[in-house]
Amino acid sequence: MQRCSRRISTVGAAQFRNQIITTAMSAGGDSGSLTRDFAGKAVGLLFAGSPVVTIHNDITNVMQALNIKLATAD
Repeated sequence: MQRCSRRISTVGAAQFRNQIITTAMSAGGDSGSLTRDFAGKAVGLLFAGSPVVTIHNDITNVMQALNIKLATAD
C-alpha cells in the first residue's frame, strides 16, 4: 500500500489528500467497500479504480469527516 496526495484541477477544483493507492484490485460497483490490511484492520474506503490502480480514502479521514466510529465485536 502506498500513501500519496493528488491534486486534480478542473472547473471547480477538487483536492484529494492522503489517498491510499494500490494495484488494480477493484471492479465496477466496488466503490464504498471497506479496505482491510492483512490483519483484518480497516484502513480505507474504496473510492475509485482503473485497470492500473485502485484509490482508497484513508479510513481515519472518512471517520473524522462523517463523525462516525467503526462498530467492533468488542
